[in-house]
Amino acid sequence: MAPRWGTAILAVARKEWLVTKRYPSWILAMVVWPILLPLSFAFGGRAMAGPSGESLAVFARLTGTVDYTGYVAVGTVLWLWMNAALWDSGMFFRQEQMRGTLDSNWMTPAPRLSHLLGAELFSLLTGFGMTTMAILEFRFLLGVRVTGSPWVLALSVAAVLPCVYGLSLLFASLVVWAKDVSTMVNVVRGAFLIFCGVSFPLAVLPGWMRAVASALPLTYAINAVRTAALTKVGLGAVGRDLAMLVVYGCVLLASGLAAFNYMERQARRRGSLSHY
Repeated sequence: MAPRWGTAILAVARKEWLVTKRYPSWILAMVVWPILLPLSFAFGGRAMAGPSGESLAVFARLTGTVDYTGYVAVGTVLWLWMNAALWDSGMFFRQEQMRGTLDSNWMTPAPRLSHLLGAELFSLLTGFGMTTMAILEFRFLLGVRVTGSPWVLALSVAAVLPCVYGLSLLFASLVVWAKDVSTMVNVVRGAFLIFCGVSFPLAVLPGWMRAVASALPLTYAINAVRTAALTKVGLGAVGRDLAMLVVYGCVLLASGLAAFNYMERQARRRGSLSHY
């Protein structure tokens, strides 16, 4: 009898944790990156503001807030979360191939999608830990405060989840076909960093770049969470962003599942699951 979905998913997540803790440098990277990377953006914003905040008026005119540190914090944390999810879930099957365990795990009675969902669960937990460290850093080292409604903020973060893990599901499914997704992950995370206003307002971009930004889900995620966290507004102020995130989440989750099913059929037909 096949294991239950929950049992299989938890087993895979536990396996990922057991492998990770055998390599302390991996855990060290999870601690260091959330601390160093946001600081580089925050101090860059401080430099652009001027020693006495001479440029804050321009920044406020473009963004509606003078809290440039908080502005950068939200964008950086979301980008860091997306980046970690793409690497963790996107490289899951590739790591199994390199260890020589993908085909043997695939032959177990566990639902095949549960392997990937277990990796997604582990990625979600580690991503939560990394973003929590980044948030604590901004709060206690740089004095960033959340001034918006906690409920609107929680709803905005929840709306981001399907987008993040739908995209990572899509990337993870492609690795059996492409054998390596590091190039694609680098291209996507670089595009998000440039086009989605992670550390600067979209108003400074040329028109064609703003058009590209309007087609990327992270743009709406950053805007929704920024608005909810840094301004005292109601749900209506982020309604359009949340609606777009729901649409993107549905599309990405459906695309990820379709890619997984297609990959499974092709691998079974060609016998290419464990090809290096």
